[in-house]
Amino acid sequence: MTLLFFWDMVNFLLAFLIFFFFFTVSTNSKLSVFPNPAKGNVTIVLDNITDKSVEVMLINILGAEVSKLFSGTVVSKHQEISADLIGLEKGIYFVKVVNNSDVIMTDKLIVE
Repeated sequence: MTLLFFWDMVNFLLAFLIFFFFFTVSTNSKLSVFPNPAKGNVTIVLDNITDKSVEVMLINILGAEVSKLFSGTVVSKHQEISADLIGLEKGIYFVKVVNNSDVIMTDKLIVE
C-alpha cells in the first residue's frame, strides 16, 4: 500500500514539473504596443518567440480583422513591427498574435 502511494506521488510530482516547465516556457513570450493610445504610427514588439511562424493582426472591437500587420517567421528574440494607423477610426482595437491557428498573445490598442 505504501509503495503504491509513493508511486502515485512520484507520478503526480512528475506531471506537475512537466506542466510547470511547459507553462513557464510558454509564458515568457511578451507582446508590447506603444505608444498606446496612438494617433499615427505604432510599434509592436514581440519578445521571446524566436523561430515561430506568426501572423500579427489588428482586430476591431467587433472582432473583425482590420489589417494584417505581419506574417512570417520571427527570427530574433526581439522583433519590432511598425504599423501605420492613419485612416483608422478612433476606438479600441486588439493586436492579436497567432501561431498555427492558435492565438498566443493579445494586447489592447486605443486609436485616438
